[in-house]
Amino acid sequence: MKVTWVTIALVTGCGGDPDVPEDTGTSEQAERDVAWAALVEDVEGWLDYDSAVGLGFAVVLDGELAYSSGMGVTQYGGGVPVNPDTVFRWNSVSKFHTALAVMQLVEAGHLDLEAPATELLPDLSLSGTYDASELTLHRMMTHTSALPDFWLTNCDVELDDLWQTWSPSLEVEPGQLFNYSNAGWSLAGRLVEVASGESFTDYIQENVLAPAGMETATFDVDEAISGLNYTFGYDGVFYTPDIHDCPYVRPAGWLHASPVDLGRMAEVMLAGGQGLVSESSVDEITEMLFETGYASGSSYGYGLYTWEHGGVKVLGHLGGGAGHLSYFMMAPDQGFAVVAASNTSFFNPYALAERAADLFLEQDADWIAPEEYTEPSSWSEYVGTYEDPINVGTIVVSLNEDEKLYVRFEDGSNIDRRLYQYANDEFFYEYDGYVYIRFARDPESGAVRFFANRYFVGDQESVSENDSPPHSEEQVAEILREGAELELRGPERRPGPR
Repeated sequence: MKVTWVTIALVTGCGGDPDVPEDTGTSEQAERDVAWAALVEDVEGWLDYDSAVGLGFAVVLDGELAYSSGMGVTQYGGGVPVNPDTVFRWNSVSKFHTALAVMQLVEAGHLDLEAPATELLPDLSLSGTYDASELTLHRMMTHTSALPDFWLTNCDVELDDLWQTWSPSLEVEPGQLFNYSNAGWSLAGRLVEVASGESFTDYIQENVLAPAGMETATFDVDEAISGLNYTFGYDGVFYTPDIHDCPYVRPAGWLHASPVDLGRMAEVMLAGGQGLVSESSVDEITEMLFETGYASGSSYGYGLYTWEHGGVKVLGHLGGGAGHLSYFMMAPDQGFAVVAASNTSFFNPYALAERAADLFLEQDADWIAPEEYTEPSSWSEYVGTYEDPINVGTIVVSLNEDEKLYVRFEDGSNIDRRLYQYANDEFFYEYDGYVYIRFARDPESGAVRFFANRYFVGDQESVSENDSPPHSEEQVAEILREGAELELRGPERRPGPR
């Protein structure tokens, strides 16, 4: 596929029209132009293959949108050229937009980050050991709610209907484990609706997206396709914008917007909220609130991971789904941000964001990447029995005399699967694909306690002699297949899952 691209430099002002920059004659500007040209050249080379479809990206410098570009086309095999105003689907990059809506209502006194969800949703019903009174907005927005990351296949279910009819089981105490869960963000969006008296889509449009100057941004798919400049996703099959547009999951993702509009939101965040929320709310969203346990050493705020890139504190989030991948990254202390979205799952924009950070941020030459692998002789701390009474039953981890680690699911299959180290406490095994898992630690003692991924969590402290596998071998196999989504993602796997 021949790749075409359109570049616009120095977009001035939040919400301003993109213009060709004047020649300032400054060495700093010249250096930035060289860095931008290098980024464009690199990315153009990366996209020069048949699976490349379309890509839009923008860079913010000194808190202002500085450069933007569009490459490729809006639809695999055809469409029109992508430009910086082309609308992409951003998926989980949307999460911090939901956090902004929550923080607005917190500032107004309509929501409380630490209050039980049952104060506003008294009929909220959960099954299992722990109940809905354990759920708080803080836990929902830091992925520590312990709600399973599970979704219905019926995308006609509205947000309010889901939380009146779905009763997921809480078998792990909330607040103990970082475990990525879109369900927690869905519930946060439902609380936005109750507190504001409006639908989530209407509230966030009127109070977050429009005031930020995001002219193309919307959670309403019909609005997103009302114009002609939008993308179709591709991952081997086509995705029209309405595919998988599930109302109950919109607070966790599903934002449609252009790269320029995400750049405008970056301007707002870097300016301390710019009237959208207070500076203290921005600080809370971007604070390191809970350590993820990932090898990157990342923490999670409200919708954004925090980690170090070359000695510089950065925040970011990957978004993926329906044939789209996207990335948002910013370095608040440097007034820097980069946003990128592709309408193909064959190109991950994290590599673009990392390259932009290398080119535009001043790096610490003494920074050394953290060690990611440990000696097998230390793996005995993972050995033990873990119980997930809802999903996969008993999980047994063993270490043989050759210091090889194995996992067995006591579902009747009697198969020991070898665990391969991914990085530090993160491993994967083969089960109709690569299944990513990690051993998570008790936040107080630091001892290994959980065998976890987004689809099931085994807890050593819940093991009982009376526990038995909850499902047949075939049912457990299906749950494990759902977890077989580990992409050996290379550098873009940091700082965590999408």
